[in-house]
Formats: sequence, C-alpha cells, structure tokens
Amino acid sequence: MRWRQPCTHVPPETVANEAVITQLASDTIELLRNHEPGYAAVTPAATSAVALARELGVKLETTYTGRAFAALLADADVLFWDTYNSAPMPPPGREDLLPPALREFLARSLTT
Repeated sequence: MRWRQPCTHVPPETVANEAVITQLASDTIELLRNHEPGYAAVTPAATSAVALARELGVKLETTYTGRAFAALLADADVLFWDTYNSAPMPPPGREDLLPPALREFLARSLTT
C-alpha cells in the first residue's frame, strides 16, 4: 500500500477569519511592494550571509534563505528556521510494521 497524507491543521476561527485573512493579505502586499531591491532579487548581504553559512557547514541559496539569514545577522531578534531539504523522499516503508490501528486507518482512508 502506498499512501501519503499531507499534514493538515485547521486553526480556530479567532485567527482564521475573513477580517484577519484580509489584513494579512493587505500587509503582505504592502511588504512586497516596499521590498527593495525587489522580490526574489539576490543582494550583496545575502551573498555574504550564504558564504558565512557555508563556512559554518550550512547550505543556503542566495534568493530566500540567504536573505533571511542576512536579516538574522543584521538583527539578533530574528528567528531563523530553515526547512530546506533537497534529499529525495525515502520509499514507503513496510506496511506490516505499522501498528494495527494505523494500518486499519490507512486502509479505510484509501477506500473512502
């Protein structure tokens, strides 16, 4: 059996409602309009940050993670959380090794 289910989380209405989403969209558009030198552009700070990260054994690219790491270096009050992973997905494991309840759940999920 091959089955992959992405994780899904439904937030409470207090944080996911039309007013909040509209404000987030508006704020995002404003940030992108005022983002210099432009969205997805490589900056000298990003290039330097990528070089420093490489010396520390961390692989970054210059467009997104490099710019984020440059922001971290410029302002210590930034959380840098890099989820980059270029490794291929491993093959599915053996179904018979799953706990019985999980095997039953997956079997039901595939038939509905």
